[in-house]
Amino acid sequence: MGHSEKKRKRTKEDGGHKKQKKVRLEEQSERQPDSDQFSSPSIIRVAEVLQPRIPPVIASTCANQGLPDVNFRPLVKKTVRERNGKKEGYEELALYSSEHPVVDHIGREVGGPHLNHFIGVLDEQTGNLKLIQARRIEFTPIIRSQQARPEDMVPPVERKNAMKARKDLLMEFGNKKSKKMVESLTLNALPTAEKDDKGTPKKLNAAAKALLESSKDKVSNMSTLDDLNKVADAARPVPRHNPDAKAVQDVYKPEDLIGSAVLNAVAVKDWSDAMEKGEALQLSSRYVARRLESTAASGNVTQLRVLRYIYFLIKFFNTTRSGKQRGTRQILPRDKLRAELAPATETVIDSIRRKFSQDGIMRQYHIDLLITHCCALALAVDAYKTDIFPLEGDLKLDRTQMTNYYREIGATVKKAVDPTTKKTKHSAVLALPLQFPQIIRRKRR
Repeated sequence: MGHSEKKRKRTKEDGGHKKQKKVRLEEQSERQPDSDQFSSPSIIRVAEVLQPRIPPVIASTCANQGLPDVNFRPLVKKTVRERNGKKEGYEELALYSSEHPVVDHIGREVGGPHLNHFIGVLDEQTGNLKLIQARRIEFTPIIRSQQARPEDMVPPVERKNAMKARKDLLMEFGNKKSKKMVESLTLNALPTAEKDDKGTPKKLNAAAKALLESSKDKVSNMSTLDDLNKVADAARPVPRHNPDAKAVQDVYKPEDLIGSAVLNAVAVKDWSDAMEKGEALQLSSRYVARRLESTAASGNVTQLRVLRYIYFLIKFFNTTRSGKQRGTRQILPRDKLRAELAPATETVIDSIRRKFSQDGIMRQYHIDLLITHCCALALAVDAYKTDIFPLEGDLKLDRTQMTNYYREIGATVKKAVDPTTKKTKHSAVLALPLQFPQIIRRKRR
């Protein structure tokens, strides 16, 4: 019973409160003036949504002060955003002004590309609402610096190059010899040409002129680049060629490569007699065997002697064995070598031993020199165009090595398909001007 009475009391109080509130609303409505000026439509509808190319700006500042009366320069940054799985272009707007004498104003968009702002214009009589898409930009004032910082007025430290850093290390941690070398380089170094205000270099002082005069005699006797190239070419393991030759047959003459006395000492009568009788000869060189009959039939004794000299070189190389040192070849003793190269004369054997070995050992220089001589003489026998395969097999070389040896003497290796056998044929051709491989000169570190 006590609980029900309390509920009935609350119900009465609530009803009285509602009645009192209704009276207050009625009193408030009676106080409003009866005029059409303050009337508002009961229904508001969006009539139009505008997205202008140059939108209005809803400006705000991070400070508690308004924007000054200055002109702003718009800056647009184009970006790509994804919306509903589709990529759409978005232009981010920024405003900048530096017209104020002290403060720069920079305005950036707030909210990002996924938040849109609108300005609404309501027609109270019709209830039509026009929405205009706008950009909300927050401006930040930045005080322009009037004076440069002290550290900005200090000139940048000169960057040391590798030579200067090396000199500093040697002077700090080097021994007496290295320090003396650095001091000598510093004393003998020419000073850099100073320039005046217009940028023209100044004249050398008396000390620089005296140093140049003292070094003139030493520099005048120095070798030129052409002289150094000639010395380098003379040290290469290749036969000597005639750089002033006007015809290809004058580049590598057999008389110059072998020597006239040695070439005349090569015996070929047994070969020519055997070819006249039609006898077959057992030869250990495929290159020589393929050309012996045609060369003997031509009647050119010099060409036949060159061919037999090539045969002696191939047999001389194939009779060697591996030496004690890596990359060397040990030649046979004189008596065994005489038996292998028979019927070669002592003049020919001694010439080959002296030219292509030293103390009975063929080093890499002698091996390269012998192979390049074979290549040059083979071109002379075959009218300066020869197939590299037979000589490649006789000297037990691969295709790349044989090609490089022909290029070392200035020849060009070309590929061609034989119409009869349908096989690829590699031919070495010697033509003017000679095309030697370029020497790669690496810069000194």
